[in-house]
Amino acid sequence: MWTWVRRVLLGWIAFRLLTPESVPAFDEGQQVPLELPGRSVFVGGVELFVREAGPVDAPPLVMVHGWGDDAMAIFPRLIPLLVPAHRVIAVDNRNHGKSDHVRGRYDIETMADELDRVLAQLGITEATVFGYSMGGMIAQDLAHRHPDRVARLALGGTAAAIPPLADTGAGAALGLAVVRAAERISRTEVSWLRMRYLRAVGAISDRHARWYYAAHQNRDPDLYWASGDAISRFDARPWVGDLGVPVLVVVTTRDQLMRPTWQRDLVARLPDPQVVEIDGRHEAPLTHAPELAAALATFAASPEG
Repeated sequence: MWTWVRRVLLGWIAFRLLTPESVPAFDEGQQVPLELPGRSVFVGGVELFVREAGPVDAPPLVMVHGWGDDAMAIFPRLIPLLVPAHRVIAVDNRNHGKSDHVRGRYDIETMADELDRVLAQLGITEATVFGYSMGGMIAQDLAHRHPDRVARLALGGTAAAIPPLADTGAGAALGLAVVRAAERISRTEVSWLRMRYLRAVGAISDRHARWYYAAHQNRDPDLYWASGDAISRFDARPWVGDLGVPVLVVVTTRDQLMRPTWQRDLVARLPDPQVVEIDGRHEAPLTHAPELAAALATFAASPEG
């Protein structure tokens, strides 16, 4: 059996190294998910890409995307539902989307500090900050390290830490190294499977398939897994209960990536959070955008948070 496994593996590696990249066929009329122009903001020599929607004088709502996705990949259905009542600000984190690809190890804290400096340059003194998945970790750290910047904190599909990663150390690093190696050889299979999955569950439409496939193909595997390494070392459990701002936690109850038990552990560590449960998986911002938008709008508008 292992002989055949080795032969298949070596054949796949040789095929990917020696043949041109294959591209799936797409339906006619392909479009981008949301045509929302943006601009660059420079922070410490790093170029970060920012998109805004809604009136400039509306209450600011900052949206922080998760691991492997940029703002346009995860929030295109959500943003139009939140304007014009809010000035929506969506930033591509370093090594994601149109922001700079920066080599070297970094932390969740790095991205939180960069987000703080972006908001300062935009003239945002305080805002409702919504972070999803890894973005929820960045948002927690932003509220911890830069409390004056965060008036209200909304967290979705996220955790204070991922115990299998944060508590195992070397084991997590080994797992990340294995999957990174596979993507270094070829991203084609993973990109195709991800696109097919998102289409099958209704997270994306057929006319956006090419954009999502290309966005995934453009992902640098080393930098992608560097973000995974940052996630594995993030642990807000010692301090998340002392943030001192109103908090909304949106729990995705069928989440296949961020287990609901981890999300509810975050809830249990907060003194008095508002909690909304959405019967969705990790792609809930795409599949359950109206429910999520309603929860965010209500939370952002309530005087007491």
